[in-house]
Amino acid sequence: MDFKKIPVEKVKYNMILAKDVITKGGMVIYVKGCLLSNKDVEKLKNSDVDYVYVYEEIEALPFDVEDDYNFEEEAKKSLTERREFKKFVDIYKKRVDRIKESFSNILKGDKIDISNLYENASSILNEVSTKSDVVNYIYHLKAADDYTYRHSINVSILCYLYAEWTNMPYYEKRDVTIAGILHDIGKTMVDDKILNKNGKLTQEEFSEIKKHTNYGYMLLVDQNIPESIKHTALMHHEKLDGTGYPFGIKGNKIGNFAKIVSVCDIYDAMTSDRAYHIRKCPFQVLKEFQENYYGSLDIDKVMTFSKHIAYSYVGSRVKLSNDEEGEVVFINQNNLSKPIVKIGERFVDLCGSSGLYIQTLI
Repeated sequence: MDFKKIPVEKVKYNMILAKDVITKGGMVIYVKGCLLSNKDVEKLKNSDVDYVYVYEEIEALPFDVEDDYNFEEEAKKSLTERREFKKFVDIYKKRVDRIKESFSNILKGDKIDISNLYENASSILNEVSTKSDVVNYIYHLKAADDYTYRHSINVSILCYLYAEWTNMPYYEKRDVTIAGILHDIGKTMVDDKILNKNGKLTQEEFSEIKKHTNYGYMLLVDQNIPESIKHTALMHHEKLDGTGYPFGIKGNKIGNFAKIVSVCDIYDAMTSDRAYHIRKCPFQVLKEFQENYYGSLDIDKVMTFSKHIAYSYVGSRVKLSNDEEGEVVFINQNNLSKPIVKIGERFVDLCGSSGLYIQTLI
């Protein structure tokens, strides 16, 4: 299929990318085959990308879009009112039910079907027009029961995206995605009253929760799956400086997948609502990654993850700490938590605005 190179100024919605779009800083912000929406066009024009490659003479519409779909009208709606978000919610709920069923079967001793587990995560991403939007969609999901299963889906999606951002080979991408799904399976053996306790845990309760890594490994050890997946269930709470659990091991003794899942796990946990925890804004989490996790998490993986996550929110509506509302238009590479926000006709660089920060996504 023929394709052409065009400047971003000439990009239009409904074009299909023929190659990955990579920023000058080396971040993959769109992958080959992505169908561009109006939001994507604006995001590209506000990026540091000069050219993109698109297929020639392709007339396409977003997946199963209805005849009366109006792009401009949809763009004016809040994210949670848009059809694609509602479609995502429906698919997501079905996948959570499948994960619950899969975990139940594993607890019974059934063999793990790797292909089926991988399809649970990858199918969600394949059903949306722009994969980077899924990060925003997950944040806007309403709190519900079944946190362990929802968290498993979320972490698997983040692992899948990380694999794409870093151009992992197919089998590594598949395996790290499954490692994300199964990393907390041991929590199915922990009392729900402890897991969902609305208040501070006692020392005994916290000790019981920490056993989920051992429980998870026990559930997976005899399964015919890659050892890297089993070890991730066991080691995703280990820290490079030896302060983690269950063994307090350090550095290279921690598996590569476990290091990736650890970053995705912490990010999703901090940006999710729980009975005892109000979710944090993603930009606040990026700030904490920058300030509090140096030495305990793999810094290269944290930076790769943080840069791509930050860029996925370009074009998102936000509320600042002074209650003004605007749109993220540019990510400051040296301070990912403080982007440039457009408020009306003016641009506010949060790096130069002392005390001003993004309070929440809207």
